Amino acid sequence: MRLVYIAGPYRAATPWQVEQNIRAAEDLAVKVHASGMFAVCPHANARHMEGGDITDAHMLVGTLELMRRCDAVILTRNWRTSSGALAEVAEATRIGIPVFGRAQTETNDGGALDGLINWSTSP
Repeated sequence: MRLVYIAGPYRAATPWQVEQNIRAAEDLAVKVHASGMFAVCPHANARHMEGGDITDAHMLVGTLELMRRCDAVILTRNWRTSSGALAEVAEATRIGIPVFGRAQTETNDGGALDGLINWSTSP
């Protein structure tokens, strides 16, 4: 089974905006699961754990390691607003992990899921 990492913004100015980012990633994760692959969704793994002794640096190092163990990356629509997602795309590109959704905008998914599904079913 292919593991697909969900990349997109987590951090935001308010807790509600963070929740909206989490939900966007989870919605995409559901679609990945429904397509027969396994979604690795760090947004859900770290839901509202920000603050306290857990630093952004710790989370970013951990999520990059999770991503390196995946077969592909798919991006949420607003991924370009996230310094973490930009770093994840750069690392995935550097190590040769396919990235789907680079062309996405707020209003157009750019065929990211279709591209991922086509890739996953190719020999």
